[in-house]
Amino acid sequence: MKLFFCKHLGALRSTDSDSERALQKLTNGEIIELEFRKPRNIRFHRLYWKLCQTVAENMPVTCDAETISDIIKLRTGHTRRYKTKKQLYEVPASISFAAMDDTAFADFFERATKVVCEEILPGIESEELRNEVFQLIGT
Repeated sequence: MKLFFCKHLGALRSTDSDSERALQKLTNGEIIELEFRKPRNIRFHRLYWKLCQTVAENMPVTCDAETISDIIKLRTGHTRRYKTKKQLYEVPASISFAAMDDTAFADFFERATKVVCEEILPGIESEELRNEVFQLIGT
């Protein structure tokens, strides 16, 4: 079961009835194990795909957002590696909500904008690129 809490005044507080019930079952001083995972922000995810779409539209050759995303993943090292007897293969890894929490995605997005600005569309600054993409998604 997934439970949700927020930090308030230095303590974790439940955010819904299921989380509250689970918290009430604990005794004071009882130790539990939690997986620290910050839920992904859908707007941030959409921002990434708008970035990929914008880059694709500004490429000198025809390509799509998915191709740009794969290039970004490869250039940032966000990959899975497979080794056979003869060769090492590197393929783009997933950026799905299950694969990355919000903190990991924010780090990936920073590396992605750096790759775009330094390698794919040199001459544009990271902040300028982010602002343009934010405007496109209405943020």
